[in-house]
Amino acid sequence: MENKEKYYNERVGFTSLGWLDVSPKNYRFMMEQMKENANKQSYFTLGSAIHCQVLEPEKFKERYAAIECSIPTGKKADAVRILASTRDYFSTPFDWHQNAIKKADLKGKIETLSEELINKEPYKSYLSSLIQLRGKEILDVDDAKTISRCYKNTISHKAANTLLYDNPFYTSNIKAYNEIKIDWKYPGYKGIIQSTIDRLIIDNSTKTIKIVDLKTTAKNVYDFEAAYKKYGYYRQAAIYMKSVLWLLNEKGYNINDYDIECYIVAVQSTGANECDVIKVSNNDLVQGVKEFEIQLERLTYHIENDLWEYPMEYYESDGIREVCIYE
Repeated sequence: MENKEKYYNERVGFTSLGWLDVSPKNYRFMMEQMKENANKQSYFTLGSAIHCQVLEPEKFKERYAAIECSIPTGKKADAVRILASTRDYFSTPFDWHQNAIKKADLKGKIETLSEELINKEPYKSYLSSLIQLRGKEILDVDDAKTISRCYKNTISHKAANTLLYDNPFYTSNIKAYNEIKIDWKYPGYKGIIQSTIDRLIIDNSTKTIKIVDLKTTAKNVYDFEAAYKKYGYYRQAAIYMKSVLWLLNEKGYNINDYDIECYIVAVQSTGANECDVIKVSNNDLVQGVKEFEIQLERLTYHIENDLWEYPMEYYESDGIREVCIYE
């Protein structure tokens, strides 16, 4: 009973249900890892920076900064980063330098290494920049240019622009929201589902709801259908659709009066940083809902029985899987 309550209190969503698709043991492992890492520093990813620039430009300015000097690599660069983050913690320069050198596992005399890290290039300029920009995530010149091109390409693409950015001609009947986190319930599942919607547009004059998901990909953006199918992005869209309908119903909307549309804006983080817009078909949304319900059924089975070592089929059979690839 205690475990049931604990498991149902864990927020689940598209990503975590994907862990369950691998195996229930993987699901529990990843959920525990997520809890352990909850308070740890998140490391830079290009995709998250592009996401922030497009959807939360004010937060982007607060969170990120481009560094103009060359960024060194290796253990000495690690030592410089430690120096920048610990400057105020030591009473003497020697202790400050020694701490960074030891933590970076550098070998050699402290005095010699200190001289190189503090006064010689490229480490001197790198340290100065890190101290100046302390508290922000650092972008190198190439990453900053990539983010800028991605941002500009979403603006210049006529459909992406309409979906991602507020129109100055919006009337009071049109409401748009970015980065909405929804904790919601689904019939038949006792726990809480959590969805974060990149952008939601509600047009009360046309009775239309648009859900927009921004994706970055390193591959050809015009081949995005492969990732769409492989990673089940149609199912993600279906989950988001259900979460938004739940939210609006809670807020008193007559959701039967509204049409709902789901879009993916895909931006390529490599090459020319091209942009493409995909509309999720109604057929794919229906299929996505079916798969989502199956995932919740399987999760419920494992929670109710507190069985996580193997998939559900293992416990309901002799433990042998028959494989047939030719009929």
